[in-house]
Amino acid sequence: MYENNIVGIIKMSRVITTAFTNRAKEVIPVAEIEDAVRLAKYLGRNNILLCGERNGAKIEGFDLSNSHFEYKVDVVKKLWKEMQKFTTLK
Repeated sequence: MYENNIVGIIKMSRVITTAFTNRAKEVIPVAEIEDAVRLAKYLGRNNILLCGERNGAKIEGFDLSNSHFEYKVDVVKKLWKEMQKFTTLK
């Protein structure tokens, strides 16, 4: 049980560090999927990237998983450009 928590904390630390290294403006960790979805609605879904995983897989409807390899500058930029197009079309 403790090993899973330690691995999760290390993984989360790597993801947050990589996100900031690649110019993320802010990272808001939450414990539950429902909290992330609620926060995304409050902040405006098109203004954020939802990132996370459960049981080793990206959460359905989220933009990225918890792999720090996914948080590259070009990937984040592309997602932001797509979100801005969606916002502009509305």
